[in-house]
Amino acid sequence: MATRFDEASTSARLLQNYLRIAWQDQTVPRSGELGPFRLLFRTRFDVMIADCGNLSIPQGLTDSPKLKHLMSPNLNFLSNANWAESLKSELDSFIVRHESRYEIPSNVSVSGNLLFGTQVVLLPGTVVEGPCVIGSGTVIGPNAFIRPGTVVGDSVKIGFGVEVKCSILFDNCAINHHSYVGHSMIGQGVNIGAGVILAARRLDNKRVRLATPRGCISTAQLKLGSIIERDAVLGVGLRLMPGSWVARGIHLRPKSYSSGFLSGTDVGSD
Repeated sequence: MATRFDEASTSARLLQNYLRIAWQDQTVPRSGELGPFRLLFRTRFDVMIADCGNLSIPQGLTDSPKLKHLMSPNLNFLSNANWAESLKSELDSFIVRHESRYEIPSNVSVSGNLLFGTQVVLLPGTVVEGPCVIGSGTVIGPNAFIRPGTVVGDSVKIGFGVEVKCSILFDNCAINHHSYVGHSMIGQGVNIGAGVILAARRLDNKRVRLATPRGCISTAQLKLGSIIERDAVLGVGLRLMPGSWVARGIHLRPKSYSSGFLSGTDVGSD
């Protein structure tokens, strides 16, 4: 079922600015709410914050107690091995409670429960598998593949032949043709060049360690792609290994291989 939300049911305040997630000691920030929309990883020693920018989604998405738990400081998602499946399940439950419909073009294939904003454009050959949330003004395709558990903000551009799986795409980011984004968070205004791969699984099938500004930390995730902070630029043909973290505004060289916490300018190895 495809569902549509309009401006009246969309959060006027966007959902605040950033997503916060407590790490390791499960300490909830003092406000106890979604507060500026950042990824917050709290270790035993300090707090690390990834600046991902604005994410416009239906206000009701965070009115659901379970979804709010999955997307708030109450969830230590990196230590929850079933986080992706839990998110998919709760998105399903949320979307089926909406009654309005969205007319799907005949040359587009959709399945599962979907929630669309206004003026969403699905170009020919695009496949969307729910549960998914697609924000207003987003353009997808042609021949793109959006897989379950994906949440897309407003005015996002997903190009020809792109595959996105179980990821959160913040407002105004762009993923250009023939790229793969899996189990990742893509910040506001990020530009991902053609043919970029954000790998999410280790070849040895061990749990992914996340590179942070303070070093690597263990997670419970068998699949964990990259955290890309806002306004970063990823050059064409780039490969990012699982558990990578790209700092705000960083430019990564085309056709390079990169991993770990990436800061500075023009980084990447040939």
